[in-house]
Amino acid sequence: MINYNVDSHGIATITWDMPNRAMNVLNEASMTAYAGALETALKDEKVKGIIITSGKDSFIAGADLEMILSLDTSDASKLMEQFSQLQKMFRQQETGGKPIVAAINGTALGGGFEICLATHYRIASANPKTKVGQPEVKIGLLPGGGGTQRIPRLIGVQNAAPILLEGKDLTVDAAKSLGLIHEVVPAGSTPGRRAS
Repeated sequence: MINYNVDSHGIATITWDMPNRAMNVLNEASMTAYAGALETALKDEKVKGIIITSGKDSFIAGADLEMILSLDTSDASKLMEQFSQLQKMFRQQETGGKPIVAAINGTALGGGFEICLATHYRIASANPKTKVGQPEVKIGLLPGGGGTQRIPRLIGVQNAAPILLEGKDLTVDAAKSLGLIHEVVPAGSTPGRRAS
């Protein structure tokens, strides 16, 4: 589900690759596994930097809708605690003291893009089919992992509004021109991903 590898240069690669799924999604199992890999990398003195990528053609599609629909909404404080864990994990990723790069090799939406936003550098492969953004509003939600704060800080409130309030998806080139992605590289050359 989450593959972890450290190379001889001290670069840890955390690769999302959920079995029996066409796309990676955020659910309880994947987030727990990711949190464990992230914590391992941050605590390992031999690790100098971290790359987050995907073993699939897409990066992460966002939250598992089945998980969202099955949430017990009868206990608001418990629900709030569950969602605050995601925010804490992304904040730990941001402030853990090691440089983290998101190697976005395909579509990154919702929580998948929020993982990227909580890294220090974002590189995307040049694929015209790749979209990034926060589509949660299209199903009556707002981004819950920090996107409502990180996107306006990066690109300003006016540029962030269509992404957050309309769920507008962006191509990687549009995201780069806005400042949400730092670099676009030829498909197949993204760090952590082998050429096809």
